[in-house]
Amino acid sequence: MNRTHQRVAVYGLIFNPSQEILIVKRSLTDSHPGLWEMPGGALEYGEQPHEGALREIKEETNLDAKILFPISTLSGFSEKTPNIQVIRIAFLCYATNPGLVKLSHEHIEHQWINPKDISLSSLSEFLQATIKQILKHPQLLTSLLDN
Repeated sequence: MNRTHQRVAVYGLIFNPSQEILIVKRSLTDSHPGLWEMPGGALEYGEQPHEGALREIKEETNLDAKILFPISTLSGFSEKTPNIQVIRIAFLCYATNPGLVKLSHEHIEHQWINPKDISLSSLSEFLQATIKQILKHPQLLTSLLDN
């Protein structure tokens, strides 16, 4: 019997008052070593997606964030586990304490970067897709910061 499953993962594309976004680099001993990504991870059973994203952001970066709205989604399959479909949801978030980043064991480095200045080659596929959304619609950040 072929067993297939779905998993939902939630992420935060977090920005600061300078309109920079936070990227984090995966630990060299974890899956996808050295890959830059957004803070996030698996949604727990019964958990609301926005609550899961806030939990993952806090666990992985120590940041408190305000979720503004979902910004991108992606569905795909893992090379390691092709029978599991992963549905990813990214939320556009604003860090309320951007100077207090403290990474969990899952990540070894972080950077605040301008989305226009980023090289997409070393980023996770989902982070690339999400940044492209911001670059297509730069008014998203500008209008939110003006309010």
